[in-house]
Amino acid sequence: MSLQHAISYSYRPDVEKEAGPTPEVTRPYSSEPDFLLLFGIFIMLIWPWIFFCIVWAMEGIQMNNHVTRVVKENPHATTYFITLICSIISMAVTFLFSLAIVRFAQELVTYRKPTTFHLTALLALRHQNWPWGTSWKDVKDLMNKKRWWPAALVVVCILTFPQLMSSTTSLLTPGSFNRTAILTGTELNFSSNETDCLAWFEAHPRSNNCDWQVIQTYSQ
Repeated sequence: MSLQHAISYSYRPDVEKEAGPTPEVTRPYSSEPDFLLLFGIFIMLIWPWIFFCIVWAMEGIQMNNHVTRVVKENPHATTYFITLICSIISMAVTFLFSLAIVRFAQELVTYRKPTTFHLTALLALRHQNWPWGTSWKDVKDLMNKKRWWPAALVVVCILTFPQLMSSTTSLLTPGSFNRTAILTGTELNFSSNETDCLAWFEAHPRSNNCDWQVIQTYSQ
């Protein structure tokens, strides 16, 4: 009787059964951010060389008269504007490099088992700092354990990134330069004594809008 009562008490069709936790659906990884990152890195790597080659091939890019006058009359504003552009470029390069290091670390952790040293080296590359000691013992330890190549990459990164600002500034800052070109043309001699020429001038008189001056001495 008690068992039948317990069964009838535990089964109540009017009460809905509590739903369990819904399993999370894993979305497939999209490769679009990686393509955008690769495209941005490619642009930042290639544009300085393209700009330099164009300037070198053209022996300088000449600005129009208005921009030239503004640059000459406002040297401090020009320096500020160029430095601002170069600062934005340096920030973009640093940001893209940091994202590339993060993506590499994600792939490394997913498919391999990196050591603490490898993760420390990746953090050092991302933030451009030296995480290991500076004593000779620390350097010798890096050399003995064959960890010198990640440390060398960190050193190269630390020495390279400060050059971005000065390099782009020197590349984009306008400057004066001498440019020569061969000038060819024809000259109309108004002092000719030929009869045909004098007859033509008499038949076709020209108004003196330019205030010509008639002189007797000519230079060749």
